[in-house]
Amino acid sequence: MQTNIVKIITIIFWCVLGYSFVFPFGESIQPTLVIVGAAIAGTHLLEFIIQRNKLNAINAGGVNGFIQTMIFGLGYWLPLLKKKD
Repeated sequence: MQTNIVKIITIIFWCVLGYSFVFPFGESIQPTLVIVGAAIAGTHLLEFIIQRNKLNAINAGGVNGFIQTMIFGLGYWLPLLKKKD
């Protein structure tokens, strides 16, 4: 249940970030939002690079695993690895 809440919050964040590129929120919040989004995307990319071999071992890697890790981060791969053990 907690994983689903994290995924919903993550989807809302990415939607707000995407919306802000079309309709910017303002000079005070827009740069912060973009920086936070870039930091999260960079963190998720590092997570995928680090966990790629473990995800491939349980057939959860590849393009689908990359996309889901970029969107959800550890909310995607952590439950899969816990379920494997």
